[in-house]
Amino acid sequence: MPVIQIIADRAVTYSLNNGLSRLEYNPGEIYEVPDFAARGMIQRGWARVVDKDELKSLLDQAEADKAPADLPAFIEPKETTETE
Repeated sequence: MPVIQIIADRAVTYSLNNGLSRLEYNPGEIYEVPDFAARGMIQRGWARVVDKDELKSLLDQAEADKAPADLPAFIEPKETTETE
């Protein structure tokens, strides 16, 4: 699954299951999402792909700033009930 970073200036909502639920993705955060979600978010100008080298660099930088126990593998988007 691709890893993306939200580049929108606001939190964005996106459904991974045809609208059954919506997830909120926060600006600047990094997420692992299915291919179709990455394509949709990139086409809307909400996200960009983070390559493996950049991801490793970001994780190394975060590890230097925080204790390893504080670092999630990826941030989980929160479910929202808002409509677009």
